[in-house]
Amino acid sequence: MEGSKALSRLHQEGKALCLYASLCSISAMLGNPVLVFCFLRELTKLCLEVKELALSEEIIAAELASKVGLDFDDGLHYYLARKLGAAIVSFDKDFDGLDIETGA
Repeated sequence: MEGSKALSRLHQEGKALCLYASLCSISAMLGNPVLVFCFLRELTKLCLEVKELALSEEIIAAELASKVGLDFDDGLHYYLARKLGAAIVSFDKDFDGLDIETGA
């Protein structure tokens, strides 16, 4: 499934979610508080659920990432997808061949 179509469908169904850690990373990359404000304000318009992982879950995710050859950030997403039985919509080839559904 094409990534934009998959994300659009999930958004319409109210099933799109992201990690709080990802929002923090994107905000840090943007840097400029005005850009961060605009980014976060736009996110509030989406039907997007934001998930936060407990420290104990991040430890499990790091261990899992190491076992399957992912970096920590991808490992967080992989852990959450497995935990929720969810798909990952990404163009990142690192998720290919893992035991989760992907759509790009």
